[in-house]
Amino acid sequence: MATIKIRYIGHASFCFESELGTTICYDPWLDESPVACMKRDEVEKADIIIFSHGHNDHVRDAFEICHRLKPFLLTTMRCVRLHKLTG
Repeated sequence: MATIKIRYIGHASFCFESELGTTICYDPWLDESPVACMKRDEVEKADIIIFSHGHNDHVRDAFEICHRLKPFLLTTMRCVRLHKLTG
């Protein structure tokens, strides 16, 4: 049976890692979060990033992580447009 590690980062942020090493970051709000256990520069791997919606506490650090690590992005069309506007 396949296993997955789930790591609570803080607020609504999670990282999931499969036993094969695939890493998914969900709503990574890290640098300005008062409860996050890591900062965005500490994210070393993200194969997939999921934004649930476009509020700052769900996407603020996700854009920077996307620019740096080039993961597959899964989100709403509105967030895709916002992401394109940020370069």
